Amino acid sequence: MMPQIIIERTAPLGDGGVAVELLLCDGVHSEKKRFVVLQSDWNDLQLRQGGEISPVEYDALEESAALFDAVKKGLGLLSYGPNSKRALERKLLRRGIEADTAGRAAEYLYRRGYINESADAEAIAGAGLRKGYGSRRIIAMLHEKGYGDEAIAGVKVMLEEIDYCRRCADIIKKRCGEKVPTEKPALERIFAAMLRYGYTYSEIKEALRILACEHVTE
Repeated sequence: MMPQIIIERTAPLGDGGVAVELLLCDGVHSEKKRFVVLQSDWNDLQLRQGGEISPVEYDALEESAALFDAVKKGLGLLSYGPNSKRALERKLLRRGIEADTAGRAAEYLYRRGYINESADAEAIAGAGLRKGYGSRRIIAMLHEKGYGDEAIAGVKVMLEEIDYCRRCADIIKKRCGEKVPTEKPALERIFAAMLRYGYTYSEIKEALRILACEHVTE
């Protein structure tokens, strides 16, 4: 015998959820359940207090409760710092949220403006520039953090204004002093270090030329 499922009580909460208390009864045994579901899901389901619901509607409430829990965890993670939608989804998975629910929670937060990938990607790029990184390392960082093509495209436009040869030259000068070494082992170390910083081979080569010209002028 399928149990009868009655919505005994509902109450809106202050965090975007609705508490739903259910009574499940098969004629012999009874059990109470309590879910907290998203307000938007509750509105879509069009259920009412005191009404009987079907097993399918019960499953929908259960799924919405899992989504609500994932959204709350996602908001907690976002309070520690910016995340791309993909990065947030990965973190939710690591916290035991099922893949489909994690994806829906990240999408929910993204669509409601809790995740601003363009602004966050530009902030990360700015931090990378302050550390002296070249564009290749900055773009690689954004890919690793899961930022989408649109956000990365915006950062690339921002990075076009940077004179990377001059920046690379300044970093080399700071590391090596006024006179840049010309010995092969020392130059190889400079190239290796600047490549790790995200500068291209041609940018490093031009930076060394700039420093050599400045040294001659002095």
